[in-house]
Amino acid sequence: MALPNRNMMHVEKPLANLSIAYMQSADNFVFNKIFPTCPVEKETDKYYVFDIDSFMRGRARRRADGTESSGGGFKTSTDSYDLTDPYAHHKPVTQRERDNSDSQLELDQTSVDFVMSNILITAEEDFLGQYFKTGVWGQDKVGGDTIGKWDDYASSNPIEDIDTARLWIWQNTGRKPNTLTVHPTVHARLKNHPLILDRFDGKAPNEAGLAALFEVERYLQAGGVHRTGPEGDGEGNFIAGKHALLSFAPHTPALKTPSCGYTFALRGTALNGVEKGVRMARIPTPLLGLNSERIEGELFINWKVTGQPLGYFFADMVV
Repeated sequence: MALPNRNMMHVEKPLANLSIAYMQSADNFVFNKIFPTCPVEKETDKYYVFDIDSFMRGRARRRADGTESSGGGFKTSTDSYDLTDPYAHHKPVTQRERDNSDSQLELDQTSVDFVMSNILITAEEDFLGQYFKTGVWGQDKVGGDTIGKWDDYASSNPIEDIDTARLWIWQNTGRKPNTLTVHPTVHARLKNHPLILDRFDGKAPNEAGLAALFEVERYLQAGGVHRTGPEGDGEGNFIAGKHALLSFAPHTPALKTPSCGYTFALRGTALNGVEKGVRMARIPTPLLGLNSERIEGELFINWKVTGQPLGYFFADMVV
């Protein structure tokens, strides 16, 4: 008589406490971090701009007794934002799928995550494609051209380069830059640069250490990834180029406060680390079957540079 084997004693089924999905954290993305988010009620509107020259000159004078004081005025103008069209994506879910899916799949929540993942990646691609490049900010430096690449340890000095950028922003705007955003490979080369290791007794610094060294409040890695080749090729890439951006922005929007840029977002529901501008909806799709739905998401935001001299860009800083 044959003894029972493993397959006779156990019917395999999915684990209740484990599944695998490559959904990246919203912490990877910087499209909603470099610029502060300004919630808005309308898709288009205006805001006031005070002329920088009016507030960068000392025109007051000493006056003799009985004479008038010196006087003057300041210039103002208006600018506007336009949200254009929202980012949107959907995932259809039929009732039959719900009835026949295992609970571990968490079908509805996973569909929400899938929709948001697509939207966040596309938003990151657009933001970095528009603002993490040359020709946008007050100054551009190109690695291997105007300065040494930061992975060329023998001929580069990133501490001096960042100091130069910090002083340039400060002297042209009166504001000390408070954010440094880098590609992850740039980060890896910076923390192992001999000149930086010397400042940390030979130990590679973490993000907080580099923030302190470069005198910024925030040190961000633009770590969002995507795949752009044919499905199934298995190759992913960071969305950002191998660049760095030193910039100033307030933590929140405020009157009479400059910022390198703003993220204008239609008021919405917070989700997946995006504070504003997100809307999720369940849209009935009876043509796909009874109780079938389309789980759809929108991200209603747009960006605008509002302070060009508050940014200093380093392009192609590592190989």
